[in-house]
Amino acid sequence: MSALDDHECEAAATVLGAQEPDRKTFLGGSDAAAVMGLSPYATPVELWQRKTGRVEERVDARMEKMRARGHKLEPFIRDMAIDRLRDDFGLHVELVAVNHRYADPTYPFLACEIDFELRLTGTTAIDGEEVTFDGELVNADAKSVTGFARKKWGAEEATEDVPIEYAAQFMHGLMV
Repeated sequence: MSALDDHECEAAATVLGAQEPDRKTFLGGSDAAAVMGLSPYATPVELWQRKTGRVEERVDARMEKMRARGHKLEPFIRDMAIDRLRDDFGLHVELVAVNHRYADPTYPFLACEIDFELRLTGTTAIDGEEVTFDGELVNADAKSVTGFARKKWGAEEATEDVPIEYAAQFMHGLMV
């Protein structure tokens, strides 16, 4: 399978406006794990109840504070990722978009926000194999974690493993 060119990317998803959308009207990336029963925060039924207004949306002040912290750290994380791709992997990196929201053109109830999108050019080794990027667009998601959640991210094994609930979010973004 080849990467989509710019025209195909534009046709593949509708870019949503800048205003904050009503999260009850679509399934976003952060909902994907709950839909599949993989979320530590909500079951599929709890998600359905929230989306359909059957229960009040609970605001957890601690979670909101963590979310706000993560949002503030996104530019720093983005810059670190770009530096690593350039310095450690020797790739040419172009920042194409930041925090664009997209909706699937066929199923507009499926939407996502991509933290940042990059265009990569160059050749590098990944897991011992040579990989060439010829201007491919790459979606990226900036994540920061607390010390308590660090174990879930492969830190103890020194891997770059991603928790399944975040993998579901990333795959949802690629699908949309």
